[in-house]
Amino acid sequence: MSKDDKKIIPAIVHKVRWVSCGSKKFKSYIDYIDRDEATRNYNFDDFSLYNDYMGNPEKSGSLFTEKNDYMTKKEIKELKKNFELAQKNKSMMWQDVFSFNNDWLIENGYFNPKTKVLDEAKIRNAIRKSMGELTKDGNENELIWSASIHYNTKHIHVHVASVELKPNKENLKKDFRERGKRKMKVIKTMKSKFINDLRNRDEFYKELDVLVRDNMVGSKKEYSFMKDRILREKMLNMLRHLPKDKREWNYERIKEAKPYVDSLSKYYVENFCRDDFQRFKKMIIEDKKEQLKIYGTPKDLSKLSEPHYKEADLYRRMGNTIIKELKDFVKEEEYKNKRLQYLKEKKKYKNRSYRSKKENEKKNKINLADNKKNYDIKMDREINKPFEEKKANNNEFKKEDNNLKNSDGNKKNILDDKKSSYNKLNKDSESKYKNENNSMKFNLAVAMNNVKRAIRNDLEHYINMLEFEKMERQKEYESGLEI
Repeated sequence: MSKDDKKIIPAIVHKVRWVSCGSKKFKSYIDYIDRDEATRNYNFDDFSLYNDYMGNPEKSGSLFTEKNDYMTKKEIKELKKNFELAQKNKSMMWQDVFSFNNDWLIENGYFNPKTKVLDEAKIRNAIRKSMGELTKDGNENELIWSASIHYNTKHIHVHVASVELKPNKENLKKDFRERGKRKMKVIKTMKSKFINDLRNRDEFYKELDVLVRDNMVGSKKEYSFMKDRILREKMLNMLRHLPKDKREWNYERIKEAKPYVDSLSKYYVENFCRDDFQRFKKMIIEDKKEQLKIYGTPKDLSKLSEPHYKEADLYRRMGNTIIKELKDFVKEEEYKNKRLQYLKEKKKYKNRSYRSKKENEKKNKINLADNKKNYDIKMDREINKPFEEKKANNNEFKKEDNNLKNSDGNKKNILDDKKSSYNKLNKDSESKYKNENNSMKFNLAVAMNNVKRAIRNDLEHYINMLEFEKMERQKEYESGLEI
């Protein structure tokens, strides 16, 4: 929009003003609460904070509140007491005004210019939605409000007065100008809720959501970027600008890569979802015109070139879908590389294990043969040794026996001693033989343990192989479920 273009006046205006408890306007509003409609209409200037903004209404509707469309005399009396109590407790009084361009009301079927009938029920409901924003987080201060619809030739408007029965004690210490301020976010939300309730664009936005979520983003989930050369090139180019940490791969976090993601999204919807995207753009233009008519020309004209929030939603959803596809692709490639590396290591280990096994077997055979040979030699020696000793001892014994036969004295005792020595010698020989035999058995056990250790290592490797193959089967099963 250029400077020469005519400025668009908003069809709906929302303003808020406030006064302290000692203000004459506060007292006047209380005084006129229980007056009839004609009296309140005639004395509107006495309690309205918008005399500079609008003149006296031609006609005023009855009071309504959060719960009542029409109020009995008893209910009006109770309302007046509550406003008096709020004033006594030093509450501020806020006055909100919602003003319409009557042409907009006529265009949207809320006002009949011939019969002068307004759809007051719809207006009341929109006011309640808007005022509900002030109490959505609870109503600790017990906010109460009353409102009435005022008719003018050009601008029908709704006047709302609100007070707090229990003002916050900390706020009472502040200057009244500060106490009455509302957060800009709250004011914007109040206006937005009021307008959206009257626009009745639910079906319109539902159609936009279907175009975005189901048609365009939904089709991308089913279409692999590997099928198209340009898509593939854009995808791989985007990969170079993504953060190394895959946990950061989210559309809201990838500032550097976002232009590349948006470029890819735009290319996809323009070439693969042409009809849906054209319909989407047409609806966005229509909605922007409607919003401009309602909200008017913004002070900051650069806002007119900002993308519609549904456009931003499209690129966000499409971007996250693309990023997820790329993440799955990278994950699959990493898995393939790891599997290939594993198979190489597995083959290498098999060859090394086979050679090591053959060498160990050969070495063990040589050691076993040597041990057996040495063992046989020692066994022969040990077996023959007692007999040789026995033979020598027998010769000695016979010699001694002959000497004893020819000697005098106690021949019998000497013979017994010799026999005892001979028996002891036999026992020592047998004990020595057993010890040597145990030593040979120990050496044999050591050799067997070495063989067992080699077998155990091979078994552990085989078990690891089985576990990896099990993981592969599980992955294939999960892939099957996703399909």
